[in-house]
Amino acid sequence: MAGAEDIVAQEESEQRVFEQLHGEIDAAIVFAAAAKAAYRNGRAELGDACFSDAKDGHNKVIESLPRIDLAGEQLRRLDAKMKYLRESLDRLRNISCDRGEAA
Repeated sequence: MAGAEDIVAQEESEQRVFEQLHGEIDAAIVFAAAAKAAYRNGRAELGDACFSDAKDGHNKVIESLPRIDLAGEQLRRLDAKMKYLRESLDRLRNISCDRGEAA
């Protein structure tokens, strides 16, 4: 039977994982914004690198989600940020494709 200390430790661990995922999404959003700015300023190589980092962050979160138990407000917050990140990545893919066709 799990004691109170075990329950508290598990809750703290889940909170820590949530915060790590939240930070990973935030970092990916920053990389996506940097990629957009780089493409806009004609710095395609930097844009590609930032776009790659944003995709890596997105994939890391996607891979981690099934292994953790989130509910309620935590899940809603991650879902909202992931939706924003996916939309940003989709727009960047279009920019990247357009740039590739023009080259």
